[in-house]
Amino acid sequence: MLIDKPLGDVVSGLYASEDYLQRFLPKRFLGADDYREQDFVVEDETPRGKGPSQWLIQRGATRFPFRSNSHEARLHAAKGGMGLVLLGVGAEKAHPELSRVRLETPLPSLRFYLTMHKDLRKVPRIRAFAATFEAVFAEYLAAQAEAEAPPRSKRPRPRAR
Repeated sequence: MLIDKPLGDVVSGLYASEDYLQRFLPKRFLGADDYREQDFVVEDETPRGKGPSQWLIQRGATRFPFRSNSHEARLHAAKGGMGLVLLGVGAEKAHPELSRVRLETPLPSLRFYLTMHKDLRKVPRIRAFAATFEAVFAEYLAAQAEAEAPPRSKRPRPRAR
């Protein structure tokens, strides 16, 4: 018997290099009619025709100049100005060469679970792995929340008397 523990929802965004944005998307915003004019860096194949690429195609995207099942290769291509890439919100700290594009229609979030066999969750090394995995995922969710938070006001604070 398997036990699922929900960890949280990962929110995705579209990101591109400064060079790409200056040349092809200076407004840094994708509206409903903008997808067909943009280049997208996507995975090579998705199982059963589902996934982020399908979401892009449903919005009119047709230009996919770079496809790879390697996440690192897609990031490298996007950093090189080849197009917009899907990245989990909060991960941009690790990729400062990429900037997030505002979307009229946000990408769907993806719920993550930690799944393990009922009997194995009592094994000390499995429990240790699960605790570490949960901690790392919680750190990611905190970075995601920080990235999603509205910018703080830069107004000076009033002085206390």
